[in-house]
Amino acid sequence: MMFILAVLLIYGGMHGYVYLVLTHAYPLPLEWRAALGAWLALMVAAPFLAHLFDRPRTRGVARLAARLGYTWMGLLFLFVCWHLAVALGLAALRVLGIASGWTMPGALDSARAGIAIAATATLLCAVYGLVEAWCPRVRRVLLSTAKLSANPGRIRIVQISDVHVGLMSSAYRIRRLVRQLNTLAPDILVSTGDLVDSAADGLAPFADQLAQASARLGKFAVIGNHECYGGLEAALSFTRRAGFTVLRGTAVTVAGLIEVTGVDDPAASPPDEDEERAQSFPIQR
Repeated sequence: MMFILAVLLIYGGMHGYVYLVLTHAYPLPLEWRAALGAWLALMVAAPFLAHLFDRPRTRGVARLAARLGYTWMGLLFLFVCWHLAVALGLAALRVLGIASGWTMPGALDSARAGIAIAATATLLCAVYGLVEAWCPRVRRVLLSTAKLSANPGRIRIVQISDVHVGLMSSAYRIRRLVRQLNTLAPDILVSTGDLVDSAADGLAPFADQLAQASARLGKFAVIGNHECYGGLEAALSFTRRAGFTVLRGTAVTVAGLIEVTGVDDPAASPPDEDEERAQSFPIQR
């Protein structure tokens, strides 16, 4: 409950900040102020509505609330950060101007200028983030060890993390991910948490798509905090349907070559419980 209250306070405060900034810069009539306030209140509620309606019969409403609410959340966060930075920068320029006798150009010395600069920076960051998310890059790390036998001599482990399959996912996006994974031809595929981001009981088609990602020696996964938000049991079922062996405080020996160990995120298992399990892992140093 305290967490939800803290989120409401912070997120609601950001919306209040935007309301004050806009109404200070633009002399809006009362009806426009009311409409702006209603929109901002709806956007505060949107993420919670997405979770509330994430049920089989109302999933369309949940999907709409998620797409609107989470997109707005990202834009809002960027705008508030940029506007605060711009406001501080313009304030510093005013102080320097007073000290040096320099006069700031009128185009900059206005509330609307700060909004325009922050909005432009927000848009550029959003476009950059969209491109980065749409075109994931592969980072290759080479680890050398004398413990691996000469045959096969090399094991290729491909890691995915924070895929967040949920209300905002599309079949096309998952298909692109699977195609990229299969192109990498992993020996072992590992998912290191947050594979699922909502109630997993309606995501079976995505699990079936992920099941098409192949790994010669197996696919393994651990539980992240987001698996707990939509229901842990459903998330576990989704992950297993996608072809992953879920390691929850357990270790497995893969083809007699390498030990793969997994523990839960603290949201799923108490840290003390995972630490106790870890003592029994057959780790060789």
